[in-house]
Amino acid sequence: MNDYELLYLIGERNDDALTCMIEKYQPLILKKLFQFKIRPSERDDFVQEGNLMLLHAIKIFNPAYQKTFTRFFELILTRRFINLMTPSHKQMIYFTEELFDHIRVEETTRWRCQPAHHALAKATLNTLEYAVFVMYYQEGLELAFIATQHHVSIKKVYNTLYQIKSKLKLVPEFLDIL
Repeated sequence: MNDYELLYLIGERNDDALTCMIEKYQPLILKKLFQFKIRPSERDDFVQEGNLMLLHAIKIFNPAYQKTFTRFFELILTRRFINLMTPSHKQMIYFTEELFDHIRVEETTRWRCQPAHHALAKATLNTLEYAVFVMYYQEGLELAFIATQHHVSIKKVYNTLYQIKSKLKLVPEFLDIL
């Protein structure tokens, strides 16, 4: 039986035709699994997705477009697998007012360093880096204010903060603080 006959019988609510169609397209689904190099631990999930896409393709297929059902289903399946393998970068997170009723937010950018930490930082960092270290981490001042105080750009302050972190990560006493 060809696909068009099976699709007609499925439209007439024939369960045997649907079973035959699912069995017929299982090799194509498995072929796509291996083409996309799906991990063995995820194969069952992708097979289920493939079967769902097959049911979706059966439901929306229109023979008037002069395309075969096989190519139509393969296109839908490929697009779905690509979509599942690509991480979503457009996640929307919605918050309600009730969520914030029980949350207490404290903004802390200050470190509680011992005097020994200050001595280590002063020995490790140059004068600008040490001044930015004290102003940003101890006093909690804004980057723009630090930039105006030292007559440098905000970008320079960002770069200096990066250099501070890089240098202090090499000092074992700062590993637990950074």
